Amino acid sequence: LACFQSAAAQPYAPALYRLGDALAAGRGVEASPAQAVRCFEAAARQGYAPAQAELGRSYLRGSGVPLNRETAFAWLARAEAQGHPDGSTAHALCLIRGYGVAPDAAQGMLAMRRAAHRGSATAQLALGLQLLEHGDPEGVDWLHCAAQAGNAKAQARFARCLSEGMNVPRDPEAAAHWNAQAAHQGEAAAQLALGLALRTGAGTRRDPRQARVWLRRAAEQNNSEAQTWLGFMLLQETGRRHATDREEGLAWVRRAAEAGFAQAQYLLGICLYAGYGGTAQAPAEALKWFLAAAGQQVLPARILAAFCYYQGVGAPRDRAEAFRQFSVAAEQGSPVAQIWLAYCYVHGEGVDVDLKLARDWAQKAWRQGHPGGHQMLRKIPRE
Repeated sequence: LACFQSAAAQPYAPALYRLGDALAAGRGVEASPAQAVRCFEAAARQGYAPAQAELGRSYLRGSGVPLNRETAFAWLARAEAQGHPDGSTAHALCLIRGYGVAPDAAQGMLAMRRAAHRGSATAQLALGLQLLEHGDPEGVDWLHCAAQAGNAKAQARFARCLSEGMNVPRDPEAAAHWNAQAAHQGEAAAQLALGLALRTGAGTRRDPRQARVWLRRAAEQNNSEAQTWLGFMLLQETGRRHATDREEGLAWVRRAAEAGFAQAQYLLGICLYAGYGGTAQAPAEALKWFLAAAGQQVLPARILAAFCYYQGVGAPRDRAEAFRQFSVAAEQGSPVAQIWLAYCYVHGEGVDVDLKLARDWAQKAWRQGHPGGHQMLRKIPRE
């Protein structure tokens, strides 16, 4: 740092830039965004492209200087004109989003492509995602480039393409490899994917203990899906010595449910309904979570909510509300709900008796291959 300070006093643009970078990050000196911007500007005015790019980003973020997108775009344009990869990427994003300039998606994508060709992994990732969004398989190639350059988000996204066979042959082993690369860099989505692969042995050796390690790392980053899976795995532990694990599992599931993750809401409802995870049965709260998950189109949750109303568990018995919940689930294609809807029409449970509609719903369930549909048809009286 002393060497950079000495060189910056000359002033020497690369040293000014390095000093600004140290001041911005607080490396070897107390962090000072405002002083960092002064160093970047001094170097940028000498035409030093890295400093122009960083100065532009500072104005874009409002870091150490009042936010000013017009000034940001002007400095980023200078960096882009010199072919600076990161400056070119930020310049392209400004064009696409209209930061400091009238939005121009076509020019922005051309600029993004130039930045990608110049080696910016961020641009390669952004270009790849944009191309894939429009169904262009070239996007996978750009994701691969960015992944090879070490971009964790690109590694995770490329792994997903390999895992699902999206515009590339399905390759679970390669997917696990790239997820591991990104997971070690702290990418929560990759930690989740790696944890699930280790849980089932998809593309890698099955290792439930390591699966929990990676799911926990993602869960600690507030990834709701990882919290749900970690909770589910802990809840499956049996025996008295694992009681604490089950309690922790329920806590993770609740955390994800309270964050609005639908599958966690459904799982939490089941735990509270049955008394899993070291908690007493709480049918009223279970119904609350079933309804929350049902509102996010989790069909099994809606059916369980319907049963709660039908049986008067967690709420007063309400056959009309049970019929309404069964109706919604039946319309969404659940054969179980269709059979129950037929039953309600046969017996007048929450609705007037209508044997024709009962027969129609039972037939829909049967056509989906559910044996209960045929059994229900046989029980419907002839009109």
